[in-house]
Amino acid sequence: MAASDLEDIEIVLVDEPLADELAATRQIRQEADRLREEATARTRLTARHLRDRGYAQREIGVLLGVSHQAVGKLLGEYAQALPRERRTGTHG
Repeated sequence: MAASDLEDIEIVLVDEPLADELAATRQIRQEADRLREEATARTRLTARHLRDRGYAQREIGVLLGVSHQAVGKLLGEYAQALPRERRTGTHG
């Protein structure tokens, strides 16, 4: 059964305290997802700022509490998000 098939199933919880617990858990998980996305974006931006100020990839990793490989990935993702002319310094 695919995950999309599970969305069509309706489960009714008759235990109200458990239903409340489930609703609170889902809300917290949604907030955690939002915070994870925000943390990734902020980490990517800070890594770029540190690199722009001359810090080495390993130093950035130590400062941000991530591996230098993760820093490389973050900086690579940032570069891929830039328009082509900003990445290469060329136009057209």
